[in-house]
Amino acid sequence: MTNETPIKIWNYARGNNNKAIYIESLNTTFYMSYNTCIAFNSVSTGLVIQDNIWGNTTGAHLNAIDGGDLLAKSKRVNSKQFAEKLLQMEQGHRNAVIAVNDILKEKKDAEFRNSRLAERIKLNAGYSKAGH
Repeated sequence: MTNETPIKIWNYARGNNNKAIYIESLNTTFYMSYNTCIAFNSVSTGLVIQDNIWGNTTGAHLNAIDGGDLLAKSKRVNSKQFAEKLLQMEQGHRNAVIAVNDILKEKKDAEFRNSRLAERIKLNAGYSKAGH
């Protein structure tokens, strides 16, 4: 098993290929326009897309993500809400990592306790056979 986290980087919009990419890592997709995160999708938040506060090209990138119709645009969030959702997603990831770490630690502790118990049982069995 490797400790490396796979990261995938893909283009998501036609034209401007090098300006519109998405990055997948740890079950989260970040949509980038130029060097700015304009949307993300995670298990804890779902798809979160920021309102277009930039210009036509980034607007086209946003439309490539959600289709750009009136319903899709009505679901976009302002920059403050976007930052809050991003923080929520990050906290969700932290909590998940802590939970997995706690489970692995408990498993390792249980294995250690079981191995120590097995050693004691083995020693006690030998002690009994010696006539003590």
